[in-house]
Amino acid sequence: KPLEGVVRYEEFRNNRDIHGNENRDWTFGLNWFLNENYAKFQLNYVLKTLDGARDKRADDQVIAAMQVHF
Repeated sequence: KPLEGVVRYEEFRNNRDIHGNENRDWTFGLNWFLNENYAKFQLNYVLKTLDGARDKRADDQVIAAMQVHF
C-alpha cells in the first residue's frame, strides 16, 4: 500500500477555570511510501480552532516532511 490516509483530533485545555481557553486541532494528511518503505513523504493540513480568536483560520498549517531509512 503505497498511499495511506491520516486523520487525527487533538484537544488541549490549559486552564479549565478560564472560559475560552481551549485549542482543538483536526489533522488530515497523506503518507506516500516510496521505494518499499525505505522513504516516506508526508503532507498534512492542520485545521486549528482557538476559542476566543477573532480569525479562527489564521493559525491553520500545511506541513510537509520526508523521512528516509538507511
